[in-house]
Amino acid sequence: MNTSILKEREASISDRRERGRRVIAADISCERESVSGAVSQRACVYCGARVVLNPITDAYHIVHGPIGCASYTSSEIETERGQLVDLLIDSHQYTYKKKVAIFGDPDVVIGLTSLALEMSMIPKYVISGTPKEAFADSVRALFEKYNVTDECTVKAGTDLFKLHQWIKNEPVDLLIGSSYGKQIARAEDIPFVRAGFPVIDRYGGTLLPIVGYAGGIRLAERIVNTLLDRFDRDVKDEDFELVL
Repeated sequence: MNTSILKEREASISDRRERGRRVIAADISCERESVSGAVSQRACVYCGARVVLNPITDAYHIVHGPIGCASYTSSEIETERGQLVDLLIDSHQYTYKKKVAIFGDPDVVIGLTSLALEMSMIPKYVISGTPKEAFADSVRALFEKYNVTDECTVKAGTDLFKLHQWIKNEPVDLLIGSSYGKQIARAEDIPFVRAGFPVIDRYGGTLLPIVGYAGGIRLAERIVNTLLDRFDRDVKDEDFELVL
């Protein structure tokens, strides 16, 4: 295996060994542009991946991962990214100011909350059963970033009974979470998008992605079409349209 350092990266890398002990030089250069072919020599954000997710990085935390350097991004990934960006842009006419309740595991909920905000929705209630204040702090930071702090509530270490009581007091337009939320959706007649773990009441639910660009595409499609299904159910006959 070739372990030589690229000349363009020499100033950014130091790996001297003295008697088996690694010594890092104090004058190492940082914050320089990357070099094609140097992915293994310079770790950048998102597990060594260059920031190819922008401008939707802030919108969808659960797509973060080692998808490769921007110099080596496949055409398939670029196509999926473009499709997701288009869907997010076009979704606002259907999702703007819609109130949504989100529940589940912390990592998934944070990503779903960020996606909802990017789609101009209001994550009215955001909960997780995990008693982890770092989760609540991350969600509050998203609320502050999108200026919706006064309209939203987040709570860690709580359950669906508490969420149901909140929804009874102030209803939402959409519920997003695992299959365990279906009783709330039925009792309160709320459109329900299944996401997270487990999804055990729908065929193939465990195989459908919610991560990566493909997962973002699927979630955006499910959110908008679930709202459209409810619109078609409740709309007056004269407003029942064939085409969007």
